[in-house]
Amino acid sequence: MLRIGKMIHGFVVRKDMDSYVFVGNSLIDFYANCGHLGFAVSVFDAMRERDVVSRTAFVSAYMNEGLFEEATEVCNSMKLNGVKSDLISWNALVSGFARNGEIDLALQYLEAMQEEGLRPRVNSWSGVISGCIQNKYFEDALNAFFNMLCFPEEPNFVTIASILPACAGLNDLNFGRAIHGFSLKRQLCGNIHVEGEIEKEIELLRVMHHHGLKPDLVSYNTILAGHARYGQKNEAYELLYEMVRMDLKPNIISFNVLISGFQQFGLSLEALKLFWTMQSPSDGCFANFVLPESIQPNSITIAGALAACVDLNLLCEGKEINGYTLRSGFEPNVYISSALVDMYSRCLDIVSATKVFRRIVDRNTICWNAMVAGHVNNMQLNLALELFCEMMEEGLEPSSITLMILLLTCDDMTALRFGGELHGYIIKRVKKDASLWNAMLSAYSTNGMLNNAIALVGQMELVGVVPEI
Repeated sequence: MLRIGKMIHGFVVRKDMDSYVFVGNSLIDFYANCGHLGFAVSVFDAMRERDVVSRTAFVSAYMNEGLFEEATEVCNSMKLNGVKSDLISWNALVSGFARNGEIDLALQYLEAMQEEGLRPRVNSWSGVISGCIQNKYFEDALNAFFNMLCFPEEPNFVTIASILPACAGLNDLNFGRAIHGFSLKRQLCGNIHVEGEIEKEIELLRVMHHHGLKPDLVSYNTILAGHARYGQKNEAYELLYEMVRMDLKPNIISFNVLISGFQQFGLSLEALKLFWTMQSPSDGCFANFVLPESIQPNSITIAGALAACVDLNLLCEGKEINGYTLRSGFEPNVYISSALVDMYSRCLDIVSATKVFRRIVDRNTICWNAMVAGHVNNMQLNLALELFCEMMEEGLEPSSITLMILLLTCDDMTALRFGGELHGYIIKRVKKDASLWNAMLSAYSTNGMLNNAIALVGQMELVGVVPEI
């Protein structure tokens, strides 16, 4: 193919067609995809006229070769030459860093994009997630997916199909329950790409049996996860029995995927039953030969059980799990503590939520967000604002999620002073986060404060943020 492409390039030069920008752009893309960066550079240098597409193609070419400095230099030169980077240019940079395993840099440029007044779209996030998966950074992929949902940006079937391999790669599938929930609600599960991931796993199991190969525990746990996240309780339990017949003992991961999957599908009571059964199998729904001895939960199991308590508003059961975390030494785990804060606050026990929060030694943004959201959910807006100020006094910068949690409360007349203070903070500290500015605009519009809304639109135009009206 390279030889034919070079022949076409020669024809283009002889016919003086290389003066057309779109032809030059196609040649850059062709050579870059063929792995011949030198030829792509020659075409770019020879172009008499270059547009944003030319430079974006060149960014992708450098990223394909892992040349980060050169790629960023092209982006910087766009500014110097008066060419404004568009969403596609930023996506090329972000996905390029992610593909090369530079996830932190990809996320930094995702934020920089917002500072330039561009809102990351579904393709931006999908590029990060896909890059994480390619480099087997499965936890980073799930974190990026979670951040995408909180941004908020709706995933499409490409995002869902990209994130599913992370579930199989991690085995525990803790955050995979969110994927299933959004797939069902957005009717993405019917897409052939999403269904294909599950069908491939089941078909692989059948093929292994057919050829006399013994599937391992990882294979069975992957299929268990598929059954659980589709609420196929009977099929999941039948598979557990089959595992025992194959002399495979279900492990903590087996129960984690079942508890997480059932909870996310809406079988929260079944998830809680499993949580207690795995610790006392003789009192549960399994015969002794399936689970001859107890399995102690880990932090992932506990997080799934707490989420089930929230779904069912079972404060007493949540307190029992909290007792277990104290006895077993899990509460110092910052993620378990954050889940406990969330459970108590959403079950309207803000006093217990506060006690757990105050016991956390090394509080991160997730802990603070959970506690702020707790005060907001319990309509304690003044306490939420005080906690926000305390967070900054401790030197921890609030994330855009923190600010979004607070902004979304400013939808009635009682929150005007609260929203006004947030408005001031965002204008001073957050210059070009389009989602936050538009959330402020929505709050003013909802409360009929047209003068404030009009003034805010003027400020948004000054900083280069496009109002979503």
